[in-house]
Amino acid sequence: AQPVASVSTFSGVSKSRLQALYSDFSRQKESNPTSYSSSIDWWRRTLYELVASGHCMPEDRLVLHVNAELLDSLSMPSIGKPLALGTVMTELQLTSTFFSQREFLAASSSIYSSGWSPTQILTYVLVKPLSWTLGRLGILGDSNTSTRDSRSCFGDYVTVGLVERAADEVLKILSHQTPDLAGSLYDFESFRETFASAVPTSKARGALSDVDARVLLKYLERDRGVVVREAEVIKFVVNAEYGEKQVTPIDRGVLELKAGLHRVKAQVEAAQAQISDCVQKAAGAVKLKQNEAAIGFLRLKKLHQDTLQKRLISQQNLQTMLLQIENAAGDIQIMQSFESSTAALRAILAHPSLKHDHIDETMSAMADANADAQEIHDAIHVVGDDAVDEAELADELAALERDTAQESAQAQAARLDNLNVPLKHPE
Repeated sequence: AQPVASVSTFSGVSKSRLQALYSDFSRQKESNPTSYSSSIDWWRRTLYELVASGHCMPEDRLVLHVNAELLDSLSMPSIGKPLALGTVMTELQLTSTFFSQREFLAASSSIYSSGWSPTQILTYVLVKPLSWTLGRLGILGDSNTSTRDSRSCFGDYVTVGLVERAADEVLKILSHQTPDLAGSLYDFESFRETFASAVPTSKARGALSDVDARVLLKYLERDRGVVVREAEVIKFVVNAEYGEKQVTPIDRGVLELKAGLHRVKAQVEAAQAQISDCVQKAAGAVKLKQNEAAIGFLRLKKLHQDTLQKRLISQQNLQTMLLQIENAAGDIQIMQSFESSTAALRAILAHPSLKHDHIDETMSAMADANADAQEIHDAIHVVGDDAVDEAELADELAALERDTAQESAQAQAARLDNLNVPLKHPE
């Protein structure tokens, strides 16, 4: 494992600060709560990074193993081991940063429910005040109390933030795959291999660790509700396209077929590798003038080719069968959709408002209402017509025209009378 000092939280931290962080600062919760909270937060970030990066951890990347080996790994020259690790783990469990692995896997209710109360935390919270009081009275020495505090927290702890992040990555990987029935079904080993990249540092190994896989599956099943399990069958139920939210006999059959196809593919790859190896060895024997050996390798290659041909036929048959099952499962879903739609339509048509008698009665009432409205409109229109005498309006218009013409003639005559014509005198 890499030195713990390479963890980013150690960068730039003075020796005096490290001494304070490594001391038994549990009493500061009452005397100096600000410093106490700061120390707890520093350890939270440190332990989180230790798990995520794999420092001091064997294989697991979602679970923190608090034991003597971890204390030794955290030990700093001239500073020693952390004395308040028990206090730190208790506080981090109270804030749901870590959960006891044993209780995490055994719990039936979600970790987000208000009823969650790990027994280890309750025991520690009840016992710790007594130990602290006895230490203050001098009945228990500080060194004994600190040692007991550090070892009281030994155990395995699920890192909630890392599990949440891994679950998000699993769903992201799943969203990029074909949304068919086979793609939603896994056994434990295929789950570990398929979703290894959900935990970045596990990708290099090609599979999640056994512990990480069990923790992640439990979280996906119980807390996210996107997985159902029965024995070795793991089924994702992210949306309706994956079928029923329970493991069915069809699911078990498809998973067996999928596993068989996986085995045949591995056999095909092995046969291809053996053929390639025989060709290389035969070519090498020819270069060395070892014709008998070359013929032996070519004969062996022929046997591997026959095996490969048989495996390819088996692979094709299994793929065809799997495709037929997928199509049949899709047909079932389509028929279920038709049945649901038919039931919904019949329920709508059964509404009293859509009964024939009610429809006839409603349409008749509508016709009567329209007729009444038309009668009212016609009555108003007739009253409006009687109120206007078109002949009278025409006479008034003619009188206005005559008056206007007479006024124009009088004005013209007045202008002519006022016009003075100049007289011409003879020269």
